[in-house]
Amino acid sequence: MKITELRVSVAKTVNLGNYNSIRLEAGATVAIEDGDDLDAVRAEMMTEINTSLHQQWDKFRRGE
Repeated sequence: MKITELRVSVAKTVNLGNYNSIRLEAGATVAIEDGDDLDAVRAEMMTEINTSLHQQWDKFRRGE
């Protein structure tokens, strides 16, 4: 089997209190080249996705 793309997505629901919550989502899809290390690609994707989630949360907290 040849893997040609890798897709990763993460969602987090944060309880805001008073029965309110916010759902943050981020994801990415990348093309896999011959010789790519799937674990390294996945780790890099997770770093980017987690950064995006933190940026979304920071924007929400600032009221943007």
